[in-house]
Amino acid sequence: MVRIYRRIGSEPEVLGWQGEGRDRIGVGLWSYGPEAAARVAGAAGVSQAHSRAWFEAAFGREFPESRLAIPA
Repeated sequence: MVRIYRRIGSEPEVLGWQGEGRDRIGVGLWSYGPEAAARVAGAAGVSQAHSRAWFEAAFGREFPESRLAIPA
């Protein structure tokens, strides 16, 4: 996952690893401010408003489905 986070512009500070191969797991921290949000949304090809709406629909306020639709 670190490679994926690095690719989208939001690499964590890895605090530690445990295990080997496919059983390897790590824990890390990263900040996620406005600059990181812009990088991640840009890498995903969505607007920051759209990304925020997805986040809030999943973890916070609910939005009408029309707000989540991608215009053609």
